[in-house]
Amino acid sequence: MANVRLCFMDGEVIDGESDDVSSTRVGFAMRPATGNNRLAWVPFNALKYCKFPPSAPGRAVRSGDPRGQVGLPKLVLRFTDGEVMRGYKDEVFSHDGNCLNVMLWDEDTRALCRYIVPYSALKAVFFVEEWDSRAAVQESA
Repeated sequence: MANVRLCFMDGEVIDGESDDVSSTRVGFAMRPATGNNRLAWVPFNALKYCKFPPSAPGRAVRSGDPRGQVGLPKLVLRFTDGEVMRGYKDEVFSHDGNCLNVMLWDEDTRALCRYIVPYSALKAVFFVEEWDSRAAVQESA
């Protein structure tokens, strides 16, 4: 069973386990880690994203995304609620069903985590030259 963290469109977060997550389907079954629920069927259109945190802490503590030194194309995920996540277009990046598969750096675990992001939660995926191209005056506004 894989660890999963489900972030719903309404802000709710549920941690649990699932071996049933496939972005080619409309939903999946998962076992919540806490609470009274033994099993939940989760439709992708209710999710903002599904994150797969590492099952064991990494041996080497990294200060940031190691892919930043490789020269991969930079991408920015802009969600409909205004949240922004950034990462790189690597070998995991793919469009599958109605979802995007992507690896993103997670500051909490200090590791790369796989994400499945339903297109219904996204405003757009931007491929950028620099992380923030706004002038310094605009950044502080």
